[in-house]
Amino acid sequence: MDDETAAATATAQAGADGAWQTVHGPFAEASRSPPAAALPDLILLNQDLPAAVAAFLWPQTRVRVCADGAANALRRLRRPAWRPDAIVGDLDSITADVRAWYADALGVPLVHVADQDRTDLQKCIAYLTDRAAAPAAATDQAAATPPTHSILVWGALTGRFDHVLSAVHTAFAAARHVRLWLISPTSVAFVLPGPGRYRLLPAAGGGVAMGPTCGLVPFVGPVAAATRGLRWDLEPSTPLVFGSFISTSNQLDPASDDGAVTIAVDRPVLWTQEILAWPEPHDASGAVERAAR
Repeated sequence: MDDETAAATATAQAGADGAWQTVHGPFAEASRSPPAAALPDLILLNQDLPAAVAAFLWPQTRVRVCADGAANALRRLRRPAWRPDAIVGDLDSITADVRAWYADALGVPLVHVADQDRTDLQKCIAYLTDRAAAPAAATDQAAATPPTHSILVWGALTGRFDHVLSAVHTAFAAARHVRLWLISPTSVAFVLPGPGRYRLLPAAGGGVAMGPTCGLVPFVGPVAAATRGLRWDLEPSTPLVFGSFISTSNQLDPASDDGAVTIAVDRPVLWTQEILAWPEPHDASGAVERAAR
């Protein structure tokens, strides 16, 4: 059985149908010079923000929002040009001097949302989806329909573990109408909404060095998954189930001609991949600016 026939058979067994959806990596737009309207938005969470990361993400995103105390981390970089479009949350973490700098000196809107049943990340997503005239809650859109709104979320996979789990939960809850790219210094993760068939181009880093180590994690399961293009491909006969079997420390197949990975799933699943290095920022003279350590 050739690879194409095997993939088709495995896809049918996984219960996925419909057209293949091509998914580029979160930083692919950096090398394609798209119009501004096609760029993803950016949410900064309250985690350390290296200058190298900020210098890369800022021009690759359209609308940039700080989740409450993330404004403190951004202010520490001392770059007035990196002005967020809004600071959103219950605003109990932003310091008085940072509040004054952004709100009074730079005119950044402070969007106070007191709702304690939503996290600051969820409040930022609602702000951005409202601004983009996209639905702020799940609709009856078919699960196989690609999300129309893409948001990079810096700091979602670092810090307290309950915050990490909350970010993953939010990515699953939002997956039908917005694609959240959860990003840390060393990893990126996003949800394949399922059921569906996906063609991932995970090596497209736009200057970010993406590593070969990857995984598929079934937070909603069991998940019947069929893959091609991984070193250890998955078959739907062995479903992904927490407490039984999950795919971590997998790798992209080095023998793949185009670096693509095809994934067919019958339920939502989390894809994760390692980041090896971020580009070094350059100043106007071309000299390398070392990231703040």
